[in-house]
Amino acid sequence: TTSVGRLFDGIAALLNLVKTVSFEGQGAIALAAQVMESDNGQVYPYNLAVDAKKTIIDWRPMIRAIAEDLSTKTVATIAQQFHHTLIEIIVAIAHQQQLKTVVLSGGCFQNRYLLDQGIRQLTQAGFTPCWPTQIPPNDGGLCLGQLLAKVQPRRYQA
Repeated sequence: TTSVGRLFDGIAALLNLVKTVSFEGQGAIALAAQVMESDNGQVYPYNLAVDAKKTIIDWRPMIRAIAEDLSTKTVATIAQQFHHTLIEIIVAIAHQQQLKTVVLSGGCFQNRYLLDQGIRQLTQAGFTPCWPTQIPPNDGGLCLGQLLAKVQPRRYQA
């Protein structure tokens, strides 16, 4: 995936947590700070469009539902449900792609809750999650992954 950070920014703005982004990850940090440790486990609606080459996530149903929830739910509850929706999507795509191993990388996985719950849900669903532990999960580690793919291309081919 790409640009999920912009989704975090948009949801943080919708929840009135960040009006102007001053630094990378500001919206995601503000949103993650709202997450509660216990909740009802609900997720927002979304659609997955699948073809032979890609899976497209349609966020519009989720964004509409969040906008509707603004008058009835707390920001913390909406933030929690948003995180759970992302985790459910990760597991759904892993099932759809028939993966055994799922790598959790990218700037969004600096979010401890998203990472921990993603690992937990993937493991419970029978997948093997992997995540960076010695290099940053964001763009700082991207070049290392690109180098490994170039140096050892056979190892990474499908």
